[in-house]
Amino acid sequence: MLTRLEKKIQFIREQPESVRMRYLFICLFASMFFILVIWLFSLKESVSEITKTKIVLPENKMEEGQSLESLLNKDIPLRIQNQNGEGDPLKEVLKKETESQQ
Repeated sequence: MLTRLEKKIQFIREQPESVRMRYLFICLFASMFFILVIWLFSLKESVSEITKTKIVLPENKMEEGQSLESLLNKDIPLRIQNQNGEGDPLKEVLKKETESQQ
């Protein structure tokens, strides 16, 4: 078996470059086909696992249409407030950095 493989490799080495490139691409496509098949089976298993798990979304406590109306009336602020009730934490950090640079 090993001597047969060595003879085949030697035979391919003796061929012109165009024939060697043909062998190269045939081997490349064959190996990529096997990798693709394995990946598809793996993907199939992953998708089936994901579909088995149930995703529970939090209930919407606002009535339908109330959020846009609240934003327009400015009842609900657009920015995210931290626990201290201050404004956007990112803006606070940027403000402190600009003050320290001056």
